[in-house]
Amino acid sequence: MRFLRKICAVSAAALLMLSCGRQGRVIPAHKLAKIYAEMLLADQQLRNHPELTMAADTSLFYEPILAGYGYSGKDYVRSVGHYMEDPESFGKIFKETKDILDRRISELRAAELAVRRADSLRMVISSMDFLRAPVYFGEQTDTVRLDTVHVSIDSLGIY
Repeated sequence: MRFLRKICAVSAAALLMLSCGRQGRVIPAHKLAKIYAEMLLADQQLRNHPELTMAADTSLFYEPILAGYGYSGKDYVRSVGHYMEDPESFGKIFKETKDILDRRISELRAAELAVRRADSLRMVISSMDFLRAPVYFGEQTDTVRLDTVHVSIDSLGIY
């Protein structure tokens, strides 16, 4: 529910700011879902860095995202108007946006887990210096001898 409110707020804000012209192309639904996902990520960046919020002009803030997909603010306004006429299709766009963001979150969590596992393994290996045994290569043979420590049960005091 909170997710849909954010998308509606972004849509309404952009629609109001760019409503001076109704020309433009309709952005295909699957591309609009990707654009919304990027807009929401950009919004989150602004929330995480409040010092940038004052410098960001909302009407210009999303322009690079739209331009990255080959669209303009007018195309966005036309698209929102078009999809608002069919709430069911607009809802599908929001669902696809949510799916895109959920996949991205899963990818980031998997990457974070992989990094943590690698760090844990690195720590275990570095702390196992005492288990490393020197390796000696025989000069006249092709054998390898490992020096190991032999401990007898008697020397540990276990009966």
